[in-house]
Amino acid sequence: MRIRIKTIGKQLINVGPAKLARRQRNPVHNDQVRQTACRASIAIWRFALQRLTVNSGDRVNNIHAPILPDIVSDAGMLHDSPMREVRVYTEQQLTSGANIELSDGAARHISQVLRMKTGQSVVLFDGRGGEYPAEIVDIDRRSRIQLTLSAHNPVERESPLQITLWHGLCRAERMDTVVQKATELGVSAIQPMLTERSMIRLDEKRSAKKIRHWRQIAISACEQSGRNRVPEVMVPMRFNQLLRMPIAADVAIVLHPSATRSLTDTATGCTRVLLCTGPEGGFSETEIAAAEAAGMVSASFGPRVLRTETAPLAALSVLQALAGDLS
Repeated sequence: MRIRIKTIGKQLINVGPAKLARRQRNPVHNDQVRQTACRASIAIWRFALQRLTVNSGDRVNNIHAPILPDIVSDAGMLHDSPMREVRVYTEQQLTSGANIELSDGAARHISQVLRMKTGQSVVLFDGRGGEYPAEIVDIDRRSRIQLTLSAHNPVERESPLQITLWHGLCRAERMDTVVQKATELGVSAIQPMLTERSMIRLDEKRSAKKIRHWRQIAISACEQSGRNRVPEVMVPMRFNQLLRMPIAADVAIVLHPSATRSLTDTATGCTRVLLCTGPEGGFSETEIAAAEAAGMVSASFGPRVLRTETAPLAALSVLQALAGDLS
């Protein structure tokens, strides 16, 4: 007998892949959330196929399951694979041996997304340096979580090179990518800036909302990458205003494709670097002249013109490699 999956079954089966696809396009969601969506999809597929086989007593024909192997392959995991270390940022000041309650967002993520249970371990950090292994001692019906902290682990994963990134405001998803990846690459601070060719304009209300959003992206990137210090995401300012402020760096570099000096020659031997990269349209000649007059050094970065989200990440990688952070 030919058995067909009902429409409602198809809808249930497609819930996991649909959510997974959306999360793959969103840089804020980390691999843990992505893997949870994969597990849900796999479980639904197996349940549907088992029910159809048991209830019919006949061979199941014409059941298409192309999504299942793709999900397993894309997730890169199996059901019996160990869960990686779960790291959680909290603004609470942590001390060894303390009992704390996690905030709503982090608690929901641990209890409802990761499905962690009492007795399992997580790692907490508060951005003040080091981290604290912790054990979950209670999860109530409202997903509030109580933890007991172990001894402070003073491990640091910061770069020996302190880099402040000034980046021209660009479109939402591109700016999100810059904040996320720059955090993973070890940047110390991020200064969004408005330039002559910036396509984004922010009022005070939108600016405050964007700062909260970017800060959360930076926190998520720290949780994922193992950093215990969250880079500061500063209030967007105009480029000409920033140039009037004192520069606290050994060298301040503005990337420009027509510059005669190279990035590697300019930054060698420094311990504090200010890196300035432009928006989609790049810097105007007037802005480059003003930057050089303020003491910044124009530097080129290869023979090709890079996109606004590519240039800072490639430059940060080169600077960190020169400093020995990526060796």
